[in-house]
Amino acid sequence: MQMLTRGWLVEDMTGSPFLVSMVMAAMMLPMLFLSLFGGVLADRFARHKVVAVGDFSTLAGFAVLFLLVMLDMLNAWQVIAVSFWNGIGFALSMPARQTLAGGLVHREQLRTAVGLSMTTYSTSQIVGASVAGIMIAQLGAEWTLGISTLLLVPAILAYGTLRPHRHGASVDRKTSAIANLKSGVKFTFASPALRTMMIGALIVTITIGPFQALMPVFAAEVLKVGPAALGNLVLAAGCGSLTGSLVVIAFGTRFGQRKTAIFSGVIAALALAGFASSSLYLASVALVAVTSMAMTAFMVNNMTGVQMESPDEVRGRVLSLRFLLIGFQPIGAVGLGALSEVYGAQVAVASFALAGAVMLLAAHVLRHASERIGGLKDNG
Repeated sequence: MQMLTRGWLVEDMTGSPFLVSMVMAAMMLPMLFLSLFGGVLADRFARHKVVAVGDFSTLAGFAVLFLLVMLDMLNAWQVIAVSFWNGIGFALSMPARQTLAGGLVHREQLRTAVGLSMTTYSTSQIVGASVAGIMIAQLGAEWTLGISTLLLVPAILAYGTLRPHRHGASVDRKTSAIANLKSGVKFTFASPALRTMMIGALIVTITIGPFQALMPVFAAEVLKVGPAALGNLVLAAGCGSLTGSLVVIAFGTRFGQRKTAIFSGVIAALALAGFASSSLYLASVALVAVTSMAMTAFMVNNMTGVQMESPDEVRGRVLSLRFLLIGFQPIGAVGLGALSEVYGAQVAVASFALAGAVMLLAAHVLRHASERIGGLKDNG
């Protein structure tokens, strides 16, 4: 609800694709600088408490934004600044939030737990997008911001009820946080499987992930529709994400982690290129749903693989590296916004998507070739 409304407000105030893309960029940018320390927090302290503090920080940012808009003092840069503040809380708490799954279920249930976690996120996209689109059209952006602020309160209270059997604090606090961080990075890069998953996630994050930042631009300038129809576009993305996560939960183990990853990543890129090229509303709705379904299938598969390859005592720090990659999404979002200013949103998004498909295929081919060479050396 918040991200849809913020993007719509900035589009309405400025008409600038670049500034609209900066809303998401500001939210994601702290991941580059703070997610590693978020991983250290997840391994040094009770994870559910870290998450609760992060959500309280998010609530404060939501409340400030609502106050500014009600006082008619809001401008685009204030929206971006509040998004940056929310991004700080997100970066420091997200590794703990995702690592919580490992403390609430047994290891053999972890794949399903991570998939269900992503499913709840996708469901919130569906509900939030549809409600926000209707509310902006009927009540205005101000009350949409206000109600979404209130909805965060029960979430914060819920974390106080969690009793995980593994809750963090798995490292010696007498050791410095920097030493903890270094050991987590060393473990991650020593694992060939983790390295490969990180590269794939980076490609998808930069080339495919940022497209939703420009959804208000596509709605207003390409498809010529209003906020309710924008809500339907984001709703379609949420439905696609939900479907993608459920498909991975049900069938992910049947096809293998590597095949599922490369297939879903390439499908997401090609569907996004189709969405960028479309000027028909119904076709765009369908294509954005396929894009989100395939991208979520890739991300759930990737995130589950990272968690499965990481022991609990270092999982927070490994996941923090995975979330650090999300911090590269602002690079993609800003580049996408800048390219859109020059060539238009359609050309920019299609170019990024096709580049993503090429890089994913190249990474797959290079890994396969490397393994073959390694196998020949072993045989020799």
